[in-house]
Amino acid sequence: MIKDLGDAFGFNNTPHDLVMNPPLKGSYVEGGMIRTKKISKKNLNRVPKKDLEEIYFKDPLLFNSINKSTQMITAAGYRIAYTNKKEENKFKELLFNLGRVGEDYTWNELYYYIYWAQKVFGAAWIELIWDQEDEQIIDLSRLDPKVMDYARNGDGIILLDEDQKPVGYTQKLPYGVIAKGQGDEVPEKYGKTLSYGDDTIFLLPKRIALIKMYTAGDGLSFYGCIEPAYSSSTRKLLLEEAGTNSAYQRWMAPLVAYVGDDKHPATTQLSNETLKTMQNMRYNTYSTFPNYVKLDVINTNTTEALNDILKYLRENQASGVGMPMAFATGAGEATNRATLNNQQSLLQFTLNDLAEKTSSSITKYIFKPIAASMGLDSFPVFLTNKISTDEIEDKSERFVNYVNSGILTAEEARPIILQMEGIVIEELPVVKKEDKKEREKSKEKNNPEKRKTPKEKDEESEKNIKR
Repeated sequence: MIKDLGDAFGFNNTPHDLVMNPPLKGSYVEGGMIRTKKISKKNLNRVPKKDLEEIYFKDPLLFNSINKSTQMITAAGYRIAYTNKKEENKFKELLFNLGRVGEDYTWNELYYYIYWAQKVFGAAWIELIWDQEDEQIIDLSRLDPKVMDYARNGDGIILLDEDQKPVGYTQKLPYGVIAKGQGDEVPEKYGKTLSYGDDTIFLLPKRIALIKMYTAGDGLSFYGCIEPAYSSSTRKLLLEEAGTNSAYQRWMAPLVAYVGDDKHPATTQLSNETLKTMQNMRYNTYSTFPNYVKLDVINTNTTEALNDILKYLRENQASGVGMPMAFATGAGEATNRATLNNQQSLLQFTLNDLAEKTSSSITKYIFKPIAASMGLDSFPVFLTNKISTDEIEDKSERFVNYVNSGILTAEEARPIILQMEGIVIEELPVVKKEDKKEREKSKEKNNPEKRKTPKEKDEESEKNIKR
């Protein structure tokens, strides 16, 4: 496909890196016409987003797996490749001052939210906040995926424009918040077909950056990590609750009393008195019974099948979230080291693939429209560092070999190592001797007291005393 694109653009050589070396401005041709139609109707029974978030908080395996994988991606760090100094200054100012509208947060917190929302809900919803004139993007805000959706008609079909792109999105407001007068006006062409409630507002596509994780079909449907494992997760929680109750009954073995003998018949009064005494045994340390009342316990055997089923369901959960079982549970004693190393390598491949895809989405759906609204001719590229859990000694040894073999120079390796190790060095301006002399002369020039001789200062002080 890249070769075909290169031939269509008239390139002599096939471009090897369209991200770091984008085509020059003007290579894109306007006026294309799409001739296919996307079928955007809901064909599958999807799990409600509220249920996805609820089971994320309730299930320790899902909670730990999603948090750990998100932390592995964000802890690797990132870098932003700027085209020029003007672009760098503008974007650094914007990212440093995030949170001026609404919630106060940092870019790192927003970056973490993107991966977390992708894994839980299948996509992260970011609002691009424009100024009052609606001309420039001045801030970013994270949105709750539970209240966001495509703009749909009465049959639940996503409304698309002539280019087969969504005409907009909708946001459901909390109970009691008036939706009238908020959001954007629905385009006149879709005003009669768009269907939403009185507590919902419409938003134009330029206000939303939708960063998806896994897509299906025509690309409009998106999925996270929890939904494929949702059935196994709910069944596991129910079985764990039933198993816990059963275990409690086994540990507190049922107590039974045999009342009466040949000389003492088991009357109703005697049975009730014995039962009352047995019930009080939960609170009383000592109890007495007549010799014609015998106490015994009912022994129950543990259900081994329950443990096998729970193990199977946990493995399904780990497969759904893409986390090896040993890492998801934190118990790797039953797995040998060779298998753990293979699982770790596969996990790194998976996370690097997700990070690379999300980085390109951040560049296209966030950085590119920001740069366009600022009037810049180019836009920065967001890049994530390679995710690796190698030991620091192994990494340092590799870099030494790179420098010794001439693959990298020490100057080229230095910034990479500083970023990898999290070392921040502030370079202070060096003050030359000539600059010091000029500063002292400038101070004397601005301070008339220093220019006076001691004799002149004494004469002036005597005048002040006489006054």
